[in-house]
Amino acid sequence: MEEYSTSPITPPMEKDFLEISPFRTVMSFHLDMKHDMIVGVETNLECDEKTAWELVETLEQFGNILTTILRERLYRDRSMKDPLTGVLSRWYFMERLEEEAYKSSRYKSPLSIIMCDADDFKKINDQFGHVAGDKTLNWLGRKMRSVLRKSDLVGRYGGEEFIIALPGTSLEEAKIVAEKLRKAVMEDPENIYHVTLSFGVAEYKNGEDPLETIKRADEALYLAKTLGKNSVVTEKVLSRRSS
Repeated sequence: MEEYSTSPITPPMEKDFLEISPFRTVMSFHLDMKHDMIVGVETNLECDEKTAWELVETLEQFGNILTTILRERLYRDRSMKDPLTGVLSRWYFMERLEEEAYKSSRYKSPLSIIMCDADDFKKINDQFGHVAGDKTLNWLGRKMRSVLRKSDLVGRYGGEEFIIALPGTSLEEAKIVAEKLRKAVMEDPENIYHVTLSFGVAEYKNGEDPLETIKRADEALYLAKTLGKNSVVTEKVLSRRSS
């Protein structure tokens, strides 16, 4: 096989063709609205028309199987990322969080969760339009990925709310990470709409449902909002206030 690729459709490759002697063929298989898979085969094989068409039929069967596999992979890749912000989708984040919670329990290593929300985000949409709001969310996603470690997970939880998982990170260390993110966003020259973030931080407890950790982090986030926004609150503060 001389060529196998997935690439945007180009005019010269729009039509299949077949040359019998020597055998040469190009076939295109539709993957989605933007991409075709192009399969090209060229050999020195001398063959009659019947043999050539038998080869074409075999290649078509192979191409159809490969198309199905690649199409499923494309759809899975797209479901893994939030298209607007570029961070993990909520569905895929939760899958990965389950894995990290299992490893945390098995190896007795810390795992912390940060819930993060853009303060007064509705004002951006109302004053500058939803396009500006979307660009701001995209920028926030890129900014978070640039500050966090590659081993950290960041996902879009919904609207302007993000969720972060920090493997191997205790509650106090996660608080430092949240403060670093808060300052990085607030002080960035690209922050043209002066967006600030509020954070709630909680640490995973060995064997618990990760949703319980998220709940505590979300409650801490709500308290950060209540106390004036643009701040970091941990679950320790919650427990002190409730005692």
